[in-house]
Amino acid sequence: MPFIRESVVTTLNADGSAHIAPLGVIERPPFLVLAPFAPSTTLANLRRHPFACVAYTTEARLFAGCVTGRRRDWPVLPAERIRGWRLRDCLAHAEVEVEAVEEDAQRPRFLCRELHEAVHAPFRGLNRAQAAVLEGAILV
Repeated sequence: MPFIRESVVTTLNADGSAHIAPLGVIERPPFLVLAPFAPSTTLANLRRHPFACVAYTTEARLFAGCVTGRRRDWPVLPAERIRGWRLRDCLAHAEVEVEAVEEDAQRPRFLCRELHEAVHAPFRGLNRAQAAVLEGAILV
């Protein structure tokens, strides 16, 4: 059974800005699999520029803001090994490159190789409120 990491994925928009979206990243060793729904900005960005940053965070407001559309201007920093952006305030991030695509009309799967990983802060667990917001975002 695949393991899914609830994450925030940053892809590169055509104008060079960051697109930030919550996404369950599937661990399928040796790959991290990104499976955005069609149509979506994340999908279009990955097809145009096959790189992304996967951020691991416990910031519930980020998931809620992305899902509701109330906030999408989260601070980012330049990625370290790829052309793109990563979340500034995350516990850790991985920079990935698409190696293959499993096509699907509704939800193609991008098999990504991890190029770089960095830890920025310790994980101290989720509290119940954070976990509830995350579950709500997944349901939406």
